[in-house]
Amino acid sequence: MEFAPSDRLAAEMHFAKARENLRALAALVKPVGPGTSSGAVSAAIATASRALDGAAQALDPNGPDAARVPCPFCGNRVVRGATLCGACWRKLVPPQGS
Repeated sequence: MEFAPSDRLAAEMHFAKARENLRALAALVKPVGPGTSSGAVSAAIATASRALDGAAQALDPNGPDAARVPCPFCGNRVVRGATLCGACWRKLVPPQGS
């Protein structure tokens, strides 16, 4: 199944909004309830974010015009033209033509 670049971009925008909402949720639940470790909440949010990344990658994991690419250092998916990874904070060199 082939997706047009505009379809991929629209899907990526939805996934980005979902990630943003997960981060907002994480900020709200920082003071976790008794018996729940903050690590468990963070792990659940990270798992959900990876699931979103997997769904985005499923659209076309090898597409030359994919909107997001893996960070070469940590594997976190970043915007193709990113100059800094939001997960490991390492400087990135955007691919040619971005």
